[in-house]
Amino acid sequence: MRLILKFQFIFCRTPGIYRVTDWPYNTALLSLHSCSISPSPFLRSPASTATLTHSLTACGCMMAKWKRSAVWSFFTATNQTTATCNVCRKEIRYCGNTTNLHKHIKTHPNQNSEQRSLAETFQAMDITRSLAKMIVKDIQPVSVFEDEGFRNFVKTLDHRYKIPSRKTLMEEKIPALYEECRSKVRKVLDAANSVVLTTDMWTSRATEAYLTVSCHVIDENWQMQAYVLQTSSFSGKHSADNICSELKRITNEWGITAKVHAVITANGAHYPCFAHTLNLVVKDSIKVLPDLLDIQRKCSAIVAFFHHSTRAAERLKEIQKQLKLPEHKLIQSVEKRWNSVFYMFERLLEQKEAVTTVLCLCGKSSLCLSEEDWSMVSLSIDALRQFEEVTKEISTEKHASVSKVIPLVTLLRRSTATHESQGIKLAAELSSQCQHRFRAIETFYGLAVSTFLDTRFKNLGLTCSATSSVAVAAPATTSNSPAAKGGIWAEFDSQVLASQEHRTPGTDAFIEMRRYSEEKPIPRDGDPLLWWKTNEPTFPSLSKLAKKHLTVIATSVPAERIFSKAGQLVSERRSSIKGKNVNIPRQDWSYTVQQLVCVGTLVVYVHAQAFW
Repeated sequence: MRLILKFQFIFCRTPGIYRVTDWPYNTALLSLHSCSISPSPFLRSPASTATLTHSLTACGCMMAKWKRSAVWSFFTATNQTTATCNVCRKEIRYCGNTTNLHKHIKTHPNQNSEQRSLAETFQAMDITRSLAKMIVKDIQPVSVFEDEGFRNFVKTLDHRYKIPSRKTLMEEKIPALYEECRSKVRKVLDAANSVVLTTDMWTSRATEAYLTVSCHVIDENWQMQAYVLQTSSFSGKHSADNICSELKRITNEWGITAKVHAVITANGAHYPCFAHTLNLVVKDSIKVLPDLLDIQRKCSAIVAFFHHSTRAAERLKEIQKQLKLPEHKLIQSVEKRWNSVFYMFERLLEQKEAVTTVLCLCGKSSLCLSEEDWSMVSLSIDALRQFEEVTKEISTEKHASVSKVIPLVTLLRRSTATHESQGIKLAAELSSQCQHRFRAIETFYGLAVSTFLDTRFKNLGLTCSATSSVAVAAPATTSNSPAAKGGIWAEFDSQVLASQEHRTPGTDAFIEMRRYSEEKPIPRDGDPLLWWKTNEPTFPSLSKLAKKHLTVIATSVPAERIFSKAGQLVSERRSSIKGKNVNIPRQDWSYTVQQLVCVGTLVVYVHAQAFW
């Protein structure tokens, strides 16, 4: 009796018949079909129907596209003739076929067992790799894989998959990811001419001190990259000498010591990080205003009441509907983030009528703000709005360039001066704090040059004429003129040298600088790195300077870590990591932009010559 298996093409729902006696012809036809095949759960008696009733071409089959060999589950193509074994990292030659690859994989019996196919092995490896990434990227404890709920979840997804042991993950899979990532990062750093370091001193819950060193670089494609190089235990005093010694050790290990252009570190005695300084400007301004501090406490008490009273929260929703107000929840302020105070004030002012009504209905009239209080809340919002915009400006970029600092500080000064003239007390304090903390900011060479080389700002971002002159000074160049030699070319070489006598070494650089100055600034939301990538052939000298100076970032940490709840969550998780596991890198596994794990306080921007 011949067995016939009925099936259906899932994509187009066209029925088909597979006759066992026609193997392997039907197998080839089915494998070529672009639609998935769903076999019927039962076998039928012999039939006289055609072997395959469905027209493959009608479903758009691509006869020329054969399925890729499953052996590639264990190899990564290095080039057109060489592949690297994912198990032992050995390079194997393949010349248009996979014979050598199949032979090599047989040397790994555990990877070539008869109990499972290559495809199944590949799927298991892929799942295990994803689990290892999840641990590192989300800073999750390995014990999560031992939880019954997680195991049931994985079993539902694929009952054949066996979750690896804790030992396998920590001693094999995660270290393998680290080595793979380290190799990719090393290639980027080797190709770079200049790098910028950021450092972060932090303490675990076990009160152990650590130093995290990250590296920023603009690669050959003019893309900003950032990587965590190392997290090491740090004992002793957190002095400049000790930090410098540890940085030298790490940079020597990565082979980038000579390439370090600037270092951003947690050292309060030096130049402050823009994001943290901005935070201090607002917090210190509020602290010196007792009336505003009192109003802030009152507002926090109101929000806390609604958060802890279910009845009050329900009534607030009812009143919001009646008054046709947005059904927004109230926002509580957080001490570490000044912008949370702004958002608390803003939301309370929006819900002023509804909040006051509910407080009276609930017998909490004592919590109500007076009209004078509401007026101060409104004026404070006006004074803080520009600071909130600047906070958003630096928070929306994963790596805000230092070139934005001078233009943003200039705008903040003008804004606070305007509100100060209107008699707003908070604005006067904000203006005073800005003058104090950002004093002489334009005289700092590194900031001025970065601003000038940012094609969005150029000289327009520099208000000080002296600073502008320093920034546009032509870069030093060296003459590559050949010396006159004897022989038949002696007279010709002398003529060449004579023609260059009236051309100073800086002439080319001066012309290049003048041409750059005449270029129109790009839109403010444009990408200066993309502009330099396009115009690198036109400005060969300036492009090198741009790649060097635009690498410097404005903050010692990603700004969203400072001004959002997400940053607090990352810090809490990181502080729980055991010392032996703390150096596992948290990479963005696309290898484009790194999600940094540092929470510095202040920044020192130092040229390599002064630092080393």
